[in-house]
Amino acid sequence: MCSKFHFLKKGGRNTMSNFAILRVQKLKSPKSVRSSMKHAYREQDTPNADATRTPDNDLIGPQNVKQGMAAFEKALPEKIRKNAVQCIEYLITSSPGAFENREADQEAYLNEALRWIQERHGKDNVIAAIIHRDEKTPHLSAYVVPKDPDTGRLNCRRFLGGAKALNEMQTDFARVVGRPVGLERGIEGSKATHTKLKTYYGALERDAPEHKNLTPADLKPQVLKKGIFTSVVEDSEQVAKRISQTMQQHYEPAIQSATVARTATKRAKEDRESLKQLQARLEPLMKALRDIPTQYREKVVEGCVKLAQQLRQKLQEQAVEAQRERAKEIGRNRSRENSRGRGR
Repeated sequence: MCSKFHFLKKGGRNTMSNFAILRVQKLKSPKSVRSSMKHAYREQDTPNADATRTPDNDLIGPQNVKQGMAAFEKALPEKIRKNAVQCIEYLITSSPGAFENREADQEAYLNEALRWIQERHGKDNVIAAIIHRDEKTPHLSAYVVPKDPDTGRLNCRRFLGGAKALNEMQTDFARVVGRPVGLERGIEGSKATHTKLKTYYGALERDAPEHKNLTPADLKPQVLKKGIFTSVVEDSEQVAKRISQTMQQHYEPAIQSATVARTATKRAKEDRESLKQLQARLEPLMKALRDIPTQYREKVVEGCVKLAQQLRQKLQEQAVEAQRERAKEIGRNRSRENSRGRGR
């Protein structure tokens, strides 16, 4: 006999998992850092932000792009390897609605996320941070110069090198920062990707271009340099290159729109695969539930959910207590250091 499995609600809210979300982007040049900061500091048009709420954003450290770039340049080492990652942008957020009616927990989550980044990289290497409250889901953006603490050189690979390191980083972040406020780690092994917002919104807002019709004038070699007696005109290769560039520029919006659509299709496929994996994990539970009489099934599920909630609450309390003990230990260490300083 087949049965439907319903997620139970508590206080009118769905108790489906809410996730701690951590994304990173590697920036390899001052130009890319500046471009990213212009978005973060709202010094360019940001379609997904509410301008009336932008004053509510918290600017931690630099207050604008100019100050942010100055802090970035100051933190860079003297020697920079060619093609090195010069800055890492962290984006910390959560599932939409995860902190509904829990503003204090949301503030604690974002502030603890910043502390986690500072411990990971060293406070001096976290050059700027912004808590954005002018978008639907408040989030933290932080900029880090990835200097190796042992050598002082740029070494992004030490922090983000390889799939294993990224997986461990996500797990540690969810355990230390997400779990105390009721957030879980995302599905391990998920292949979901993140499309740049600028590309996504631009592709959505563009209309499909009309077909480009070439004329005899387009095919005629153009004059490159005009002299008194002779002129330099395009050869056949230059004509072909010019026409190719013209066609490419004309159809670029359509190509970007197609890319966004293809990415959305790919994500949907990957989500279906993740759902299949989750269903496979739940299958033993579903089989057990089918053997239980219908009148008792809901009570059994409700009991399991309550037990899981109690366990999660206990783990959260232990994590909060561990954070308090860590803060006390830091305070004691500072006191001892101050005492040594006065004794010299």
